[in-house]
Amino acid sequence: MSRPSSVGEVIIVGAGAGRPGFITVEGLEALRTADVIIYDRLAPRGLLRHARPGARLVYAGKAPGHHSMSQEDINDLLLQHAREGARVVRLKGGDPLFFGRGEEECLHVLRHGVRCRIIPGIPSPLALASLYLVPLAGRGFSSSIAFATGTRSGGTPLGRDEIRRLLLSADTVIFVMATRIYRDIVEEAASTRGPEEAVLVAEDLGGPGERVWCTRAGSREALLQRPSPPAIIVVGGAARWAMENAERYACSSSARTGRR
Repeated sequence: MSRPSSVGEVIIVGAGAGRPGFITVEGLEALRTADVIIYDRLAPRGLLRHARPGARLVYAGKAPGHHSMSQEDINDLLLQHAREGARVVRLKGGDPLFFGRGEEECLHVLRHGVRCRIIPGIPSPLALASLYLVPLAGRGFSSSIAFATGTRSGGTPLGRDEIRRLLLSADTVIFVMATRIYRDIVEEAASTRGPEEAVLVAEDLGGPGERVWCTRAGSREALLQRPSPPAIIVVGGAARWAMENAERYACSSSARTGRR
């Protein structure tokens, strides 16, 4: 390690959603100067080529139903390397504080007297907005947005009553980590907002399985779909705008079948 005689630091870096180019300049600089990089499954692997020679790369990815390392083990690993004098980068997909558990990791390190800072990244809803011209908020179609995770702490999914309350709370509702409850979401959308309500799904943004498609909540097509994680599900104003206006983007035939 470059600083074995002193306590190092932890930098939690948001890599952005999907594409290596979405990382910030500050995040890239942290990556290039790290002694240890502990990276997630959703962090673009292409970013690892920016690691300096000799940097240690540690995979700590989590897939639905399978974790290569528990959150407690990740927390302890960050602390262990920093105490050995390393400059540790925790590389996470999207933004560390957007359902990313970055706050848990940072607090764990800080409580043990080690420096920690967070560099933001572009979360998946904002990446979708830019890549596929899906404005999340705007005059006349979406004056309020609600973000929700489909999975509670502990791994249990949201119930129908919770989904219904969310759909009634804002013009546009965006669900992340919610593929398990996709059918519940579209059925509740059809019930609370009407069968013509728009639903947009973005799968694996920036990845090899990237697919973005739109449907109507009450349609047979909507019920037959089975989105694959990682995916975000957009219901309401933003999805309606995409269906009505963005013929070359989110709801085009080319977008439905893969990357543009």
